[in-house]
Amino acid sequence: ETFPLEANALLEQMVHGKLVQAEIVSHEEDGVPYIQLYEYRPDGVLLVNRELVNQGVASWLELHSDPSL
Repeated sequence: ETFPLEANALLEQMVHGKLVQAEIVSHEEDGVPYIQLYEYRPDGVLLVNRELVNQGVASWLELHSDPSL
């Protein structure tokens, strides 16, 4: 599954030039990581993944924790 262009554009707008942190939460069988992406703001931390879902450009995927991390 590819990342929709609208989601890609919103993601770029949300994180361009900002302090963000990626946390690997799991991996695909082929090694591609699943990440949580956090943006650090003066008023707190924003979970970018959740904001993309809230904006309707992404879907939430529940993963089981990866014991190898």
